[in-house]
Amino acid sequence: MRRFASHTLGKVGVFGFLVLSSPASAVIVPFVEGFDADAANWFNSGGTAEVGWVSSGGPDGSAYVSTTFNFVSTSSGATPALFRAQDEFDSSGGAFVGDWAASDVQRLNLLVRHDAGMDLTFFVRFAAPLNFPGGVSLSGAPVPSGSWRSLQIPLPDSNMVFEGPFDHASLFANIGHVQVGVLAPESLMGVDQAVTFDLDRVAIVGNIPAVSEWGMAVLVLLTMTAGTLTLRRRCSS
Repeated sequence: MRRFASHTLGKVGVFGFLVLSSPASAVIVPFVEGFDADAANWFNSGGTAEVGWVSSGGPDGSAYVSTTFNFVSTSSGATPALFRAQDEFDSSGGAFVGDWAASDVQRLNLLVRHDAGMDLTFFVRFAAPLNFPGGVSLSGAPVPSGSWRSLQIPLPDSNMVFEGPFDHASLFANIGHVQVGVLAPESLMGVDQAVTFDLDRVAIVGNIPAVSEWGMAVLVLLTMTAGTLTLRRRCSS
């Protein structure tokens, strides 16, 4: 877990802190990135190019994105971020950028797959636009090789590892980066083997407010009106 801090920028000066604390744009809630037309500006581990786009074969037969990673040069405790949705890339048109706390985001859902030949533990890292501060959530149960698995990250996450003296409210007030990765497996370190990772249906889930009595009355009235119009059409036919 100690390697999560390696993604940060280190010490942040006063100017940097002011930038991190500046008002954020509005994240889109709810939102689902299905990669239907292209890779939606999601980038690879090095942040040097878009991940690959595959037109079919996803969990529901539709498109998804894919990337490869070789653990040959990784060391114990490494946490490579494989898929990067970041504000500087305009990933998903900026849908993941903004104040998640004020937008009452409740969960991040995603579908993943890999062919490592062993179980792997995925994580999602959330960070401000300058990549610091950040926080890391583990996906829970390890993901087996060869099939799509659904992951759900609850927010707030009581098990999140924060990179510094931050909490959910301060971190999620200005999200600029969402990064999906895995904990490097000891058995693949030093092994020259390219592992394929796939990603689809990255979804921001918000709080669904309860329907008020007034709203329910309007809904019932509209339903009754629609039923009356249907009955009239049948009688006049």
